[in-house]
Amino acid sequence: MVALWGCTTQDVEVISNAARFPAYPDALFSAIESTCTDPADTLLRPKRGILECRTFLSPEESAALIITYDGTPEKLPQLVMRFQAMKDNGGYLVDYQAFIDVPQKTGAPVRLSQHSPWVLRRMAQIFQLSGGEMVPPPAEA
Repeated sequence: MVALWGCTTQDVEVISNAARFPAYPDALFSAIESTCTDPADTLLRPKRGILECRTFLSPEESAALIITYDGTPEKLPQLVMRFQAMKDNGGYLVDYQAFIDVPQKTGAPVRLSQHSPWVLRRMAQIFQLSGGEMVPPPAEA
């Protein structure tokens, strides 16, 4: 899986995708909840409007990430898919972020992001099927 993600270190910027919904995206959040059910998955709702599906990686992938990024075996790396809905112009803007979180022996975790066009296209399809309208990415300065 790590090889498929084509990871690069991204401590500040994480890959994101966004869509605008006319109302709170209950259907989208329900769909995400129904897919985050594997034994290695943890579904978190830190507060209304934020949903995370965290997935433990295989032992081999975890070991490689721990060694490569000076992580710690006490807290294993996880793939994180985070969705955040924010009230916006009479509707809701939903932002999607995907990254691998590699906890460190000391300090903040290292976040590894992929830049896969396939993942971005797939998320756009999921947003649109759930009633969202894609928001173009911000122009680079």
